[in-house]
Amino acid sequence: MLVAAVSMGVSGSSFAQEAEEDDEIVVTGSRIVQSANVVSSSPVVTVDEELFDVRGTVDTIDLVNTLPSAYAAQTTAFANGATGTSTLNLRGLGSVRTLVLVDGKRLPPGGPLGGFAADLNLIAPQLVERVEIVTGGASAVYGSDAIAGVANFITRKDFEGVEVDLQYGFNQSNNNSEFWRENLQNAGIEPVTGSVTDNDTFQAAALVGTGLGDGRGNVTGYFNYAKNDGIQQGNRDFSQCATFPIGDSELICLGSNQGPFPTTFVVSNQNDATGVGVPIVDINGNFIGLDDDGNPLTSGVFSLQPDASLNSGFTNAFNFNPFNPIRREVERFNAGFTGYYDVNEDVQAYMDFGFTSSSSPQIIAPSAAFGSSINRVNCDNPVLTDEARALICGNGDINGPFPRDVDGDGYAQANIRRRFVEGGPRTDDRSRTNFRVLGGFRGDISGLNYDVFGQYSETGLSRVQFNQVTFTNLSNALDIVTDPATGLPACRVAVNGTDPSCVPFTSAYDLNVPSSPLLPAYVDTPTLTTGKSTQAVFGGTVGTEVGFKTPWADEGMNALVGFEYRQDTLFQQADGIASSGGLVGSGGATTPANGKTELYEVFAEAILPLATASESGFGASLNGAFRHSDYSSEDVLLNRKGGNFGVNTYAIGLTVDPISDLRIRGQYQRAIRAPNVLELFNPQNSGLASLSDPCSGTNPGANDGPTAAQCANTGLPTSLYGLVPADSGQLNTLTGGNPDLTPEISDTFTLGAIYQPSWASGLTLSVDYFDITLDDAISTIPASNTLNNCLATGDAAFCDLIQRGPDGSLTFFPREQAFITTTSQNVAGFATSGIDFQAMYKTDIGDWGDVSFNYNSTLMLSQESTDVPGTPTYDCTGFFAAGCGSPNHEYRHNFQTSWQTPWDARISAVWRYFSGLDQVGTIDNVLGGTGAVTSVQADGGASIDDSIDATGYIDLAGFYDLSEKITLRAGVNNVLDNDPPIVTTFGVSGVNVEANTVAGVYDAGGRFLFVGANIKY
Repeated sequence: MLVAAVSMGVSGSSFAQEAEEDDEIVVTGSRIVQSANVVSSSPVVTVDEELFDVRGTVDTIDLVNTLPSAYAAQTTAFANGATGTSTLNLRGLGSVRTLVLVDGKRLPPGGPLGGFAADLNLIAPQLVERVEIVTGGASAVYGSDAIAGVANFITRKDFEGVEVDLQYGFNQSNNNSEFWRENLQNAGIEPVTGSVTDNDTFQAAALVGTGLGDGRGNVTGYFNYAKNDGIQQGNRDFSQCATFPIGDSELICLGSNQGPFPTTFVVSNQNDATGVGVPIVDINGNFIGLDDDGNPLTSGVFSLQPDASLNSGFTNAFNFNPFNPIRREVERFNAGFTGYYDVNEDVQAYMDFGFTSSSSPQIIAPSAAFGSSINRVNCDNPVLTDEARALICGNGDINGPFPRDVDGDGYAQANIRRRFVEGGPRTDDRSRTNFRVLGGFRGDISGLNYDVFGQYSETGLSRVQFNQVTFTNLSNALDIVTDPATGLPACRVAVNGTDPSCVPFTSAYDLNVPSSPLLPAYVDTPTLTTGKSTQAVFGGTVGTEVGFKTPWADEGMNALVGFEYRQDTLFQQADGIASSGGLVGSGGATTPANGKTELYEVFAEAILPLATASESGFGASLNGAFRHSDYSSEDVLLNRKGGNFGVNTYAIGLTVDPISDLRIRGQYQRAIRAPNVLELFNPQNSGLASLSDPCSGTNPGANDGPTAAQCANTGLPTSLYGLVPADSGQLNTLTGGNPDLTPEISDTFTLGAIYQPSWASGLTLSVDYFDITLDDAISTIPASNTLNNCLATGDAAFCDLIQRGPDGSLTFFPREQAFITTTSQNVAGFATSGIDFQAMYKTDIGDWGDVSFNYNSTLMLSQESTDVPGTPTYDCTGFFAAGCGSPNHEYRHNFQTSWQTPWDARISAVWRYFSGLDQVGTIDNVLGGTGAVTSVQADGGASIDDSIDATGYIDLAGFYDLSEKITLRAGVNNVLDNDPPIVTTFGVSGVNVEANTVAGVYDAGGRFLFVGANIKY
């Protein structure tokens, strides 16, 4: 009989267990309680509990994200765009398409403002015995969401005694890069040098368990407290400044022109009564310059200097990096219990309860008047210098007249871009509390295995935002006049009595006229968002051997039938300012939501042994599953129904043992994912896309840029061609749900083999091919796809999704007037295929103990996307950025070597490896295109981040058994303190860049050193 290898770390596919003939097990991928000799055809990769200690993991997500099949998702490495949750994204198909279970039951989603993927923060690491990962669709067995795969966290049971685990760790980096030191000094920034330690991390956990009723039951309680202080980008040389690539080996420290410091005025074109643009003049009334046709310039950019003079162009870029984290601060508390009791020989009662409280403040750079958020200047402003008044209003005399005030209201059109450094960093503190209770009865009555259960979970959110800057108050503070009573600058609304509390923002116009210390309190209005999500699940299964048996099998068919009901609800509500989009620095309104989905399901599963393998004979088994699901949904907020639909999912698989050492397995599965509450009913809202407008700037047609006619396709009047204010890589989008969404449909095919040669005891080899296709995927038409297709073709299907602001920009504020529509639709298609390899070997080395080797890798063969029906499919394997998004490595592996010494000590080394990548230059995904993906280099371009070299990390850990009850450990992750690969903050679109690298993929904190102790009583 094939047996599974014993492994400390990542082990191969769980295809059998060392077990007695009458042992019964449940393997992830099947609900059937079955003989240990009969196993599901699904490939299952197992992560054992000791790997948590080997890597010093305090966040569950940090462990499973080291698996080659896992892609970057929400972790504490995210700053901008962080939700405060931790989510698992298998195969790069999205976290909502990965089903997460705890002991075979659903883990609830992240809750309000956390997306609808399961939040792994709810799982205490010390409670986990192992994690089983199933590749590909498993909806017929487990229901919706199991498209990319299933992660089943198996928790410790039957624990007796007391176990305490303590750990302390911190990050350390040498900051010794000559490259970064030179670039920082060239930018006038004092580089961080020498060793820096930070991110103090502490974890305390305890397990307490006892038997009940003379062995009839057990109850195990757990407690886990974890806290880390985070890492700031200003503490690492490679992340001290926001960067832009120049040439193939250089970069510059740039910063943000959307929110600069001091102020930058972007003066817009203004036409007089005859339709002719009003020239920009200096303080003497002279034209400031002529365009290529010899006409006076009618628009321009002017940056305020510390001495109150103005320079032409964007010269005040603000370096926001030092304010932003590499790793966010987190504090988390988990507590609960799990237990069971044998009521009699036929009935076992069981119950689990868990509580989690977590807080992870998102602290980023100060807010600003970004882009077009403040788009006019009052010409009677006494703080405005005569030079600035002439350029903006057309006359330096405060008494006028003002030629550029074309409508005579006293204001001239100009963006006021200014970082509000006086207010300090923006803080978005999201505190979440969750409880989950599960109870049920299971047992065996006359050969019928049954399990009836109920589960309820609830997640609450309290979100407090500080220093985001309130739009109305900022506008009031910038509208400054002379107070006739005092002769001093004052807010217009304070003088006319509309808002007597207004404090003038004088330093926005002249740093030598400092604003009052009361300004931050006036401009910032803290906002509160609260919310709650719930999930209720009730279900049951009955399984038995049905009596049918083939002549060649020792065991008969095992079958199971079951039912399940699930209800998900979501409620979130922000206060008036946040819900109206009144916060300038938050990216859009926090819209209310109140909806629910309901599900009724019946399902069946069967495993039929075709032949029982002998020592050298043939063995085989066949398995199948079917599930029917009926969905309904309701938008409680707007009193409307979503779609009601029924879907079927199914699976069929075969395992064959042609010889005693080899098992071959294959499976086909039809899987679905039903739209969740947010995708159905999330109200329309404004957001931001990492994208530049090709039609912006003074010369958009340069370097084969778009023509005026092409820009007209996108809604830009030809009169504004060349006059659209430049953006800094973020455009407004319109987001929202769609009640008419239907389920996604996926097909998965897997084929693999496991080889355990009898001539090499302790060796296990496995290989599995997977192919996952997804149609009618719930997605948005990417803003880049919409813009590119509209420019190239003028097709109304794309151009109608673009709305430009009065100034022609896609950055205008309020954002409701300028955006690219990206609401949810069943439009996308995805397909991925690859090969998973596992190799395990353990051998005795005599007096030196024993060693084990564990190798786990994924070779991606394709990572395909179809953005919109009718557009070509493109393959992102080996690429990153633009339409390919996060890195799609062609190859990844973990290789662990462990040595069990004869001196009560164990040593483990892990090598993590990522293959190299090319940055996307172009994707020919427009209508009629070929779908070809080319690199920046192949397109004739060159930049310092046009490719990412292969990257590897070494992690070391050691354990020492001080006694039978005390084990000490110590370790270092990223032993060589490898800096992450450079991905510049500006110049790369479509990927989440933090600290000048890809957030959540590469180690950006330097070494992580830890020590710990495990004490048993």
